[in-house]
Amino acid sequence: MLFEILNVLKNKVTEEEINDANIMEILFNMGIICTTEINILKNAYKYDLSVYGGIFLAAAQHYRGRLITDDEKLFNSYCSKSRDNGVILLKYYA
Repeated sequence: MLFEILNVLKNKVTEEEINDANIMEILFNMGIICTTEINILKNAYKYDLSVYGGIFLAAAQHYRGRLITDDEKLFNSYCSKSRDNGVILLKYYA
């Protein structure tokens, strides 16, 4: 449910309006209390991803791991904006 709400927010709130206090206030006013989901939404904007793509990327970053994905759009978007190798295409993993 939270990810559905974040997906709606991504379509309603501009990237410039995204900051911890603003998003937390919006969620709090909806009766939702959370602390880490802001990174999901920030990733969705920064890398031009869906919220669902941002979920996996945020988890990989949080645990200081790498994301192995078959999603070429996610891979290309991340690699075009980041110099690290935090995302690997499944076909190159082996």
